[in-house]
This record gives sequence, structure tokens and C-alpha cells, in this order.
Amino acid sequence: MAIWLHRAWRGTKWALSIIVIAGCGFVSLALVSAAFPTDGRPQSPLAAPAIQLCAGKAHTDFAVPLQLARSDTFGPIANHLPGLADNDYFVLIGWGDYRFFTEVPTLSELRPDLALGALSGQHDTALRIQLIRTAYMPNYCRTLALDQQGQDAIAQHIRDSIAEPTIPLKGDPFGATYLKSNQRYGIFHTCNDWTSEAVRKAGLPTARWNAPFAFSVTWPLQSHAND
Repeated sequence: MAIWLHRAWRGTKWALSIIVIAGCGFVSLALVSAAFPTDGRPQSPLAAPAIQLCAGKAHTDFAVPLQLARSDTFGPIANHLPGLADNDYFVLIGWGDYRFFTEVPTLSELRPDLALGALSGQHDTALRIQLIRTAYMPNYCRTLALDQQGQDAIAQHIRDSIAEPTIPLKGDPFGATYLKSNQRYGIFHTCNDWTSEAVRKAGLPTARWNAPFAFSVTWPLQSHAND
């Protein structure tokens, strides 16, 4: 029995060591990717109101002026917006694991089974669409310095992420609308990787190799703004 327990403990220590080393390597790669980002291209920003990037502690969204989100540029999203006469709104658009969106309002409520299911790509993914008044925009939202080509690239990325035919999913208590996505969530393709892909297509700098964290998107943009 003692020999069996010793072998089991030794195997457990090896497994834990591998997990820790892999985790440290993953985070280190993300840090290096953000510290040495891709190059953007010179752009002459459009006049306001323009698309913004909203980066919380763990997630990133695009904030699109309501009038722009209603245009054909954003495809089927316009069909799922309320018919408001007042355009003084932004539409928050983000991509991610559907169960994360609807079952984990705060990180403190994240359960191991949900995390493992998401990181292994077992759940549906969706675009979350939520209306917010301009006056109540979070202070962590910043305008992206985009020209028309860059703006169109982000809109195209969003359109290309919506499943065809368009499939609305059940909403949440916070008033968000969800459209089923054709993409898969995983450890190497998180919500922030999705945002980073759009930023890269738009011609702005972003993390070079992987972008699993919110800082993977924000650090390169902040560095670019300070140049």
C-alpha cells in the first residue's frame, strides 16, 4: 500500500508540475506577444462618433455607434436592434462562449466545469449585442483610430462570425441579445483572440502570436497611441 501511495503521489507531482510549467509558458507567451506587437498601418481616423474598444479585466467588446450598427455594414445585427428614434447610443458587440456569457456574470461565479467545457470547445459560441446610452459608456472604453478601411474590416469580421442562417439564442436578465456564431471557443481562441483578429484586420497593432487576455489587445494599442 505504501509503495502504491508513493507512486501515486509522485505521478501527481509530475502532473501538477507539467500543468504549472505549461501555464507559465502560456502566460509568458501572451506577455511577450503583447510587448512585441504587430505593426499597424498609417490611418487618418474618421470623425466621431467612431468605433470604440471596451476592455474590462477579462473581456473585450467593440462599441459601435447605434446609427452605424443599423447600417448594412453590420449585416444581420441591424435586424436585432430596437427601433429607437434617439441615436445617442452605442451597441456593445463581443464574441465568446455562450454559457460564459449567460451563466458567469462575474469571474467569482466561474465554475470549473464551465471553464473546462469552454476551453475544450464543448459549448456554443455567440455574439453578444447590448445597447448602452452614450452617457453611461464605461470609462474603460477608448476610441479606435480607424479610417474607413479599418472600420469596414471590423464590421466584416463581425459579420463573418455570425452563423448562417442567423440563429438568435436565448437572452439574459441584463437585456443582451445573442446570435449564434460559426466559430469555436478554446484555449487558443478566446474572446480576446477574436477581438485581436479584428484589430489586426483593421490595420492596428495587436499581440503578435496569441491574445488570450484583455491586455493582449490594449497594451499594443496604448503603445501605438503614445508613439
